[in-house]
Amino acid sequence: MFKSHGSFDLTLNGRILEADIKGAWNVETAHDYSASIGTFIDVLNGEPWALISIVDDFELFTPECYPVIVKLSVKAYQSGLVNEAFVNFTDSIKMQIFKAKIDAFPDFQREFFRTKVDALNWLKQEGFE
Repeated sequence: MFKSHGSFDLTLNGRILEADIKGAWNVETAHDYSASIGTFIDVLNGEPWALISIVDDFELFTPECYPVIVKLSVKAYQSGLVNEAFVNFTDSIKMQIFKAKIDAFPDFQREFFRTKVDALNWLKQEGFE
């Protein structure tokens, strides 16, 4: 097992979980992120919730991370995640990965913003304060 590479900070404000994601991730970081999100999912107790993912300083992840993130996405959706706002201050190739449509989750909405303020305004329109 390797040391985690990359980092994340999570902050819960009401029913909005903010994830500030940085660096290049390996699978250890993906597992740490999944476990940390799981703690917040438990606190939210099945209520509808939203996620703001700030990915401007994110450099993507190794291929081994993908199944961990997919499994986390399914768990989050099944536990009440209904909206995700991606914040990336600049256009980049990594956004094409995140813009992939998620057909498996019909009630889930993902939008993309250049600023956190715009993301928060959208979430407010969606019923999150």
